[in-house]
Amino acid sequence: MEVVGMGRIGETRVQPGRLFAPEDRGSGPPADALDVQFRAPQSFSLFVDDLFKAGREEDGRACFALYEQVMDRTTAQLQLMGGYVVDEQGISLPARLDLTAYGESTVPGFSMIRIHHHLYVGRTAVSLRDGRRLPVDSPRLRRVARAASAIAVDAVRELTEQRFGCRWGPPPDGYAFEILDPPVYRRIMSHQNATIWDAALGVCPSPWGPRTTWEQPSRDALDMMAADAALIARNSTSRPPR
Repeated sequence: MEVVGMGRIGETRVQPGRLFAPEDRGSGPPADALDVQFRAPQSFSLFVDDLFKAGREEDGRACFALYEQVMDRTTAQLQLMGGYVVDEQGISLPARLDLTAYGESTVPGFSMIRIHHHLYVGRTAVSLRDGRRLPVDSPRLRRVARAASAIAVDAVRELTEQRFGCRWGPPPDGYAFEILDPPVYRRIMSHQNATIWDAALGVCPSPWGPRTTWEQPSRDALDMMAADAALIARNSTSRPPR
């Protein structure tokens, strides 16, 4: 069925509904909820880990507060750009999504800090046109989630530059922006840690167990970026000298 989009720019700029209350341990995401997982850049997690190890707990806590701002941005982005439902005629209508963001600093089986967050999305939402509860436009939401991942990384970079003066950029032989100063990126690029970091990119089950999970960035996206980086490297080394 082809989905036809209808809606005005900004029509979905509303406060989303709350899917569940994570502070209530008796609550939890519905069994059919989508779990959109966003990972902070690896060097950011290492940077925070180093702060706590150095006894700079106040700065470490400031990083967690900073990341809460990132969570707020991704939540707003998903509602603004992905807040749509599909009616019986296949028409995509603006809607108020039911969302809950939940941040974590660890991944099961991984001892080092690994900052990420889950953005749980209800499978149905309330149409802003007629108040009916209809299925969420999942294909649109998936596209928006990929874009929101880049926004989350940009937000981490911007806020750490402002708060701590970190310098970001692509590391040697790398393709994703990481913290270059202080040079925590070197621990990511080392062969010794490659397997550890790759394992840390796996799905985090969260306290409520696994749901249908969309990883941001996905392994396919990471593979594409790596291939692009390799192509750029080959082209740059093959250029004739000036």
